[in-house]
Amino acid sequence: MSDFAAMNRACERWLDGLPKPAHATGEAKLARAGNLVEIAVVAAAGGKQSC
Repeated sequence: MSDFAAMNRACERWLDGLPKPAHATGEAKLARAGNLVEIAVVAAAGGKQSC
């Protein structure tokens, strides 16, 4: 994960002073070495279910 620090900086800019949510980072082998992928998942508890 050679861009870990850069990803954290991007997250800080994206939040721009908002409360920081919990997050986790994982690593997976990609089909092509040049690909950059980010997947965001949001989960909430106690709200209405839409499905």
